[in-house]
Amino acid sequence: MVQAKTWVLKQHFEGFPKASDFELKEEQLPEPRNGEVLLEAQFLSVDPYMRPYSRVRMQAGDVMIGTQVAVVIQSNNTSFPVGCHVIGQCGWRTHTHSFRWAGYHTSLG
Repeated sequence: MVQAKTWVLKQHFEGFPKASDFELKEEQLPEPRNGEVLLEAQFLSVDPYMRPYSRVRMQAGDVMIGTQVAVVIQSNNTSFPVGCHVIGQCGWRTHTHSFRWAGYHTSLG
């Protein structure tokens, strides 16, 4: 099992976001089953759209939204071999299990 860290919206921020607006939580992720993969974040997005979107679409306790570039670290899916890179709407988390992942495969090098 992998222990993932997630950045959760603690409260909607006023003005410039502060560390106190977020909470770092940990969660255990299961091993990938047949057809699944486990991703490790390489880059997380921080974009202007997050401010209005988070206010309208997110509640306190939700993992912060965002795109990430990730690398496959465990795979039971031949379309996504270990070491390939993907881009997905995984949010602010260090690791993502494929059942939470809405993304696509890309060749980033």
